[in-house]
Amino acid sequence: MFHHGYIFQTMLAEAGPLNDGQVRQHETLQLLYGVNRPFRIRLNDEWHKTRLCLLSEGVPHYINGDGDWQYCFYIYPDSHTGYLLKSSILKDSPVSVFSGEEKLGRLNVMPSAVRPIPAFDLKMLFEQIVYYFTGKRPCLRPDQPLLKKLRHGIYGEGIFSAADLSEFCGMDSGELADQFKRMTEFNLDSWLLHQRMMIFFDRLERAEQRSDAQLDSLCRQSGFAGVDALDRLFCDFFGITYTRWAGAKSRSVIVTDHRSEFPCFM
Repeated sequence: MFHHGYIFQTMLAEAGPLNDGQVRQHETLQLLYGVNRPFRIRLNDEWHKTRLCLLSEGVPHYINGDGDWQYCFYIYPDSHTGYLLKSSILKDSPVSVFSGEEKLGRLNVMPSAVRPIPAFDLKMLFEQIVYYFTGKRPCLRPDQPLLKKLRHGIYGEGIFSAADLSEFCGMDSGELADQFKRMTEFNLDSWLLHQRMMIFFDRLERAEQRSDAQLDSLCRQSGFAGVDALDRLFCDFFGITYTRWAGAKSRSVIVTDHRSEFPCFM
């Protein structure tokens, strides 16, 4: 059974038949979409049949996607998109479950395939869903010299800590975090952790072998204290270990999208 993972600039996604096998909860919002038909999700010991479901962070749930495949998007709650989905869809509720087909049937969904879905197409589908439920369309933010400098510090100089980035930019750490938040509507620490994940998956893609020792070395080169630290990060943010999400799944494909723009919906 195939499984495709996607690392976007401020979001992680996956495609395939999703079956948790256990109750999960995590620190990100989760948007789930059944590609061809509804899937089942258990909330508060009650099963629901749904075509699309949005969960706030920290909600215990159990997904059963047998018989179809699903798209799942993990959205940081402290990002612009996270704030939009919480204020427009969730409001004061931790969960929104949609079973109606009329609106969802108008989504332009790619046919299922064993090959990876292009990251651009998956991102476009996500933007369609956001538009249908919020009425807001994506727009580009102007790139800023400070953001270019930060990316150079991470990808060119190999700087992974917020303190070292502050020194690299010649700014106080608090000032840097404030400016970054103002420009991107995203938390600097969350973004920095996410960039480390992107670097790790890039290096993993180029690795000639994937032994336990090699994986641990790649993690350390990417700013993590080994595979165990990456597993803990994945558990916190996405409710599942990295080794289960990607490494232990047969025919897993991980796609990294490097477009640097920060999502914004107006």
